[in-house]
Amino acid sequence: MKIFWISITENCNLNCRYCYQSFNKTRINLNKYTAQRVIEMINLSKPDVVQFFGGEPLINFDNIKKIVSNTKDSVKKYSLTTNLTILNSEMINFLNKYEFSLLISLDGIKESHDINRKDKFDNPTFEIVEKNLKNLLNKVNKNNLKIAKTLDINNYIYLSRDYFYFKKLGLDVEVNVDMNIDFSIINLDILKKEIEIIVEDIISEKENNINFWIIKSEYEFLKHLKSGKKIVYASRDSCYDKENMAIAISSEGNITPCHFFSETDDKQDFKKINIYNFNQIEEIESFTRDYFSKNNDFDYFSEKEILNISMNELVKKGCDKCKYYYLCANRIYYHNKNQCFYARYKYRKGQKNNKNNICIKKIIYESFEKVGIKNEL
Repeated sequence: MKIFWISITENCNLNCRYCYQSFNKTRINLNKYTAQRVIEMINLSKPDVVQFFGGEPLINFDNIKKIVSNTKDSVKKYSLTTNLTILNSEMINFLNKYEFSLLISLDGIKESHDINRKDKFDNPTFEIVEKNLKNLLNKVNKNNLKIAKTLDINNYIYLSRDYFYFKKLGLDVEVNVDMNIDFSIINLDILKKEIEIIVEDIISEKENNINFWIIKSEYEFLKHLKSGKKIVYASRDSCYDKENMAIAISSEGNITPCHFFSETDDKQDFKKINIYNFNQIEEIESFTRDYFSKNNDFDYFSEKEILNISMNELVKKGCDKCKYYYLCANRIYYHNKNQCFYARYKYRKGQKNNKNNICIKKIIYESFEKVGIKNEL
């Protein structure tokens, strides 16, 4: 599979409290000249997916239109992440015409959303986002829409109300925990109660359940386990091997192995690779594939590394003393065995995660027991 990640802009019209891109001071748009080079690359490479991200991608809507209209015969699927605040009827018709997959940033009910997601003038944004979402739902295929919700210290108390709000909309939800969250100042009793309410609703097998966070998938995992079905662990191939390739292009035209490198403030040497370094567009794909695949920082983990990472994770979180240890140990091993390109790089560069963390899965399993599926655990 080939994936192109295109940072169409570094600008954003919001000033979200938990935004991890606050380091980015340049705030530039991908210009028409770089867009033309990207078009040439896409038509030559014919990727399966082209994903636009930012910033807020719709700020640079003209160049999104330029790229899509000139590559529509070379791409299977387009995707875009947006906060919906500047969506208009022209954009809706365009996104519908090309059957975009949309990941929509919305934290939930008004109280949950507005506490963090405000504009540059500190104005709340829930009402405009909800209005534009409803306009979007009237035009596009709901199956192409998904919500990205961020959970942080300010909005966790609304978690179950957010769930029922999204359930009413009928949209699946990715819940991303704020990368800087400090769980030591969270009231865990409240968080556990919020998760318990959601668990109770999901396992009741009512109609119109949605995928919310990892709760539904964990319940499906337990049902498979109880029935004796073989558990198939997710596999993640390398971004750079004979069958897979990913290229992320920044707003300045810098080429990196994936979008995570573009979104962080790391100053890796390979960021010096620029779309204009090449006289011939044909050289870009072969050079980047060869350059990144031969960089030892991105090699697959050895068995020793896998075991070390897994054991450190188990001990650090106290998993070895947890009553649900048997549910997670193998999964932790397989997860680390299939760590992605970026995760392998971070590990080898010594970038450790020192956040004050808790185990969400343990809270979910405890909730399962409380609502009456103890026998399955």
